[in-house]
Amino acid sequence: RYKTGGLRPCYNLFQCRGSVLWRALTVATPCAIFSAVLKMLIGLGALQAGGIFGFMNWSEDQMLLLNNAPWTGFTSSVAFLVVFRTGQAYTRFTQAAADCYAMRAQWLDVANALFAFTQHSKEAKADIDMFKRRLVRLIGLLHACALHELSMASATAQELQNVKSDLPDIHVPDVAGSFNLEDVKLLSSTRQRVTLVQHWVQVLIVQAMKSGVLSIPPPICSRAIQQIGNGKTAFHSALKTATIPFPFPYCQTCNLLLIMHYLCTPIILQSWVSSATLSFGLSMMTVMSLWCLDYIATDLEAPFLPGPNRLDLKELQQQFLSELAVLIKPSADTPPSEVEAGGKETAKLLEFLGNLREE
Repeated sequence: RYKTGGLRPCYNLFQCRGSVLWRALTVATPCAIFSAVLKMLIGLGALQAGGIFGFMNWSEDQMLLLNNAPWTGFTSSVAFLVVFRTGQAYTRFTQAAADCYAMRAQWLDVANALFAFTQHSKEAKADIDMFKRRLVRLIGLLHACALHELSMASATAQELQNVKSDLPDIHVPDVAGSFNLEDVKLLSSTRQRVTLVQHWVQVLIVQAMKSGVLSIPPPICSRAIQQIGNGKTAFHSALKTATIPFPFPYCQTCNLLLIMHYLCTPIILQSWVSSATLSFGLSMMTVMSLWCLDYIATDLEAPFLPGPNRLDLKELQQQFLSELAVLIKPSADTPPSEVEAGGKETAKLLEFLGNLREE
């Protein structure tokens, strides 16, 4: 999160969480210092023939530094490659976020529809309530397993420990009960947890149709099965982003060109300016801008790993469980009734809407 409007963008400059400025600053500072020191030494004649380091023979007539065309072309090429990588990383990030929200919407709508399908069931209320609790727990577990598999698929061997300590919660508020030990063992023994839990949900739906808990014609109830499959499709689309990284040769080439640019910048820029201060400032600005873009691309390319600039999987799971918890409340099964305009209920509704506008 960051602030916008007024002078708030100025405050964002000093925000450390999620910032790449400070990382790029640590990279650019040595380069800028070296550029300033080099300019001072040349100004003092220490690097000229006969100077303290005269064996290096840094005289300007023997250095093709005043012609800025080669350097400008090289810098433009590096900037184009880095900007393109950043754009592709942002595309990966937004696609991953869209897939996660599509998956969440489909599976949440499954629970929403199935809860509505129990309205006219003739079965005992205890059986209907048990079906709702089991469905909520399984849908919450399905979403948690999907997010966990996405994070595990993105992690390298060094990052697995951080991912394992960042598992999404599966406890739905206000829903009693849990899974039995045999189910937990079966879930722990396989890596295809999403497929297994999806199968459990579908079996639960079929059993509820057979027992009469779902009092709805089968063709209409099949919509819920289809939406489970649609959510699985969105999950696999997100899994594609998690498992297929940005092409390594492109990353390697960008890194090589950035290092070459980093090493050449202090030598080239000091020959274009008249003071060490300008040499320091231009070197800092040039190197820092390119490395900021590279760090942004690095963060966005892996959207499912822990980090401030990536998707907060714990928050996504908590939001999903909170929405399920709303459905499980008994009062949610009764639509609002009509009241006369101008009564106390209308005043409370207007007050509620006013509070929403303030939020």
